[in-house]
Amino acid sequence: MSRRILVGWALAAALTIAALPALAQQDDVPILRPKSPITKPASATLLVICDLACNWKLDGEAKGRIEAGGSAKAKVEQGQHVVVALTEDAVDKTENNIEIKTTGQTIVRIELQPIRDARLKAAQDAKDKADREARDKAAQDAKDKADREARDKAAQDAKDKADRDARDKAAQQVRDKAAREMQERKQEEQATTANAARLIGTNPATRARGAIVSAESIEALRTMNAVRPLQPLEDDQFISSLPSGVYGFTVPWIINTNSSGIVGGTGINKLGLNRSSRGTAVMEIHKLYSGDIYVVGYLSESDLALLQNSSRTSDAKATLFFSPYHEFSVAVAIPLSHIKTSRNRRIENFYANDISVSKLNAHGPK
Repeated sequence: MSRRILVGWALAAALTIAALPALAQQDDVPILRPKSPITKPASATLLVICDLACNWKLDGEAKGRIEAGGSAKAKVEQGQHVVVALTEDAVDKTENNIEIKTTGQTIVRIELQPIRDARLKAAQDAKDKADREARDKAAQDAKDKADREARDKAAQDAKDKADRDARDKAAQQVRDKAAREMQERKQEEQATTANAARLIGTNPATRARGAIVSAESIEALRTMNAVRPLQPLEDDQFISSLPSGVYGFTVPWIINTNSSGIVGGTGINKLGLNRSSRGTAVMEIHKLYSGDIYVVGYLSESDLALLQNSSRTSDAKATLFFSPYHEFSVAVAIPLSHIKTSRNRRIENFYANDISVSKLNAHGPK
């Protein structure tokens, strides 16, 4: 074997021995390998088209404004994305979830008009419903009110009718009672008159018309003349409107002789009577069943004798008081038709009329 070959083997063995520790160490240290390059996801383009002018966002990021019918582009990665769009008045909104699967351009169409139309329609429907309900409620309220008013009116009409019936019944009862009382009073007056005529001998129905009547009192004269007091509805009526057989009161100057020489001025028919003597209404007037009107007062014995003198041929004068005054204390009833003149005056606190009386045909007993 040659020297050269031996040297080569020796060198190889040495290299092998030297390499053994390194190999042993390699078992303890990880072997480093070169890293592979990171691949970026492929990008795509998103084309957003909006039917109304809107402001839009991509994944929560504002992207600006899109004109009505216009569009906008944005670079996006593949995967899930959220596109939100709002009208300019921020009333209508849409949110779209999209998935980008391929590179290139993906179109997203945002339709806000249907959302607006639906909102407006819902609002209009709500308004129409509210209007209908308001109209229906108003109509029902009006019907309820009309029903209440009708019921109230029916109830009020029934009450009014009941009240009228009650008033009419009460009034009829009052009229019936008044008629009965008047009939009873008339019968009593007729009986009293007949009895007085029998006792006194002076029946007003048979005695001579125009006779001056005298009696013990005014009450006796009323009985002799068969007159009753005025009823409430007869108060302050003209004597021409009053029935026969009544008495009342008036002022003494009502029968004063006027400038034309007429006693009573405008005539006896304009003489009104009151139910009772009050104030200045102190002259008592009797309207007999015969229709004759008598003035009642007080004379002296001498004046009465003068007036009742059947032989006198001219008018006789006397002073007639309407309350007893000294010797003027004889109650008399003088026919107004025979008083030719009359003048009222006041004597102390008493009223009196100076009268002249025409010649009489007959007279009653004293």
